Amino acid sequence: MGGYFLDEEEREKTEEESFDFIGVNYYTSIYVTDDIDPSETALQDYKKDMSVKTTVSRNETPTGEVQEYNPTLFPDDPIGMLKMLEYLKDH
Repeated sequence: MGGYFLDEEEREKTEEESFDFIGVNYYTSIYVTDDIDPSETALQDYKKDMSVKTTVSRNETPTGEVQEYNPTLFPDDPIGMLKMLEYLKDH
């Protein structure tokens, strides 16, 4: 068992470079593009005030339509979650 335990200096270095806990709140990914319409000068609601279009896909779907983001649905995005975890690991 003597070789199993790290000496104090090695243990302290290992502890300095580790995390005790990482909390991640991750729900979905959305894409945001400009959606400015100069003819709409009056502010109508918070979404139109932002002048952006939100979609769940970067490109058009096979049907040719872009699926608009609906915040009540919260679609799962496992690839986005994987990329975020890889980023945290690498940085």
